Amino acid sequence: TRPIQWESLPIPESIATLPPKYLPEQLLRHSTELTSTDKEGRGLASDGLHKSALYIADQFRGAGLRPLGGTYLHSWHESLAGYGNIELTNVVGMIPGVNRGVNAQPVILGAHYDHLGIDSETGEIHPGADDNASGVSVLIEVATKLSRGLRRSGRSCLSHSLEKNLV
Repeated sequence: TRPIQWESLPIPESIATLPPKYLPEQLLRHSTELTSTDKEGRGLASDGLHKSALYIADQFRGAGLRPLGGTYLHSWHESLAGYGNIELTNVVGMIPGVNRGVNAQPVILGAHYDHLGIDSETGEIHPGADDNASGVSVLIEVATKLSRGLRRSGRSCLSHSLEKNLV
């Protein structure tokens, strides 16, 4: 027998085209919102960071994630060099599991949503598309997919603002 000449075989047309799991338009919509000028670069202790937390919480609510303790926003105060005593907020949503054996062992998905904010010398806003609006956009879309169809076995989704000076 002769070897098959794979490169000479015709490429058949696909019988179906599957849609992407995560629509680029949705990812772009989240990233655009999180990098908009009213978010002020999502700097620590800024109104823009708080607005971003509210946006993420709203997306979690729309995706069907459940709040923990009746709220998506979990705040605490921390003393940070250069900022003093400031309020920090995690945005947390949960997809409850159905298997009681693993409910105490959740899977946590995370992405920090803070960024550099506004440059104090130049007034330039650092929008932070790559760090980390894009990551939060993926987190929102993954959480949406998980909450709307995968078999649940104890899943949690977490978005946090712990990067700057805390990690």
